Amino acid sequence: MSDADNPSDPLPPKTAAAWLALWNCLSASLELLQQELTAAAREQQLSPEAARVLYYLGHHTEERLNQRRLARWMRVSPAKMSGLLESLRQQSLVHPERDAHDRRSQSWSLTTGGHTTCQALRQQLDTAPLPVELFEQLVRIVPQLAKQFAQSQLTDDGRPLIRHEGRAA
Repeated sequence: MSDADNPSDPLPPKTAAAWLALWNCLSASLELLQQELTAAAREQQLSPEAARVLYYLGHHTEERLNQRRLARWMRVSPAKMSGLLESLRQQSLVHPERDAHDRRSQSWSLTTGGHTTCQALRQQLDTAPLPVELFEQLVRIVPQLAKQFAQSQLTDDGRPLIRHEGRAA
């Protein structure tokens, strides 16, 4: 077994082996988190993506959230978000609200059933087998890591070097 296979082995920072170990740890962790979210979503007869939309809407109840903002947060196309919102609307979990000043614009919010489902998702995820201390550390560290990587992916004039679709700028 190589050094990169055992993430608990101390490695000097920024070596190829350390980067590989970090990648393997993050990938394995993301897979386990995805499994937890998928299981919680299935309990509510939802896809993991639909569960994430419900959670976001439930967490941002004071804000007007339109399809574009939701798509940006989920890192999906507006067309994909349209399908997710339509599916949730057909299940009576979300409803659109037209903007009084711009009839072309609409925001989305949870219905009573959406709030109930969102609460059930939260309760299931709250019981996921991850120690609170470790979870709190991840919540602090992972956004810092993402921000650092995002900043390192900018050109000299501040434009993204790589777009979300994976194509070079």
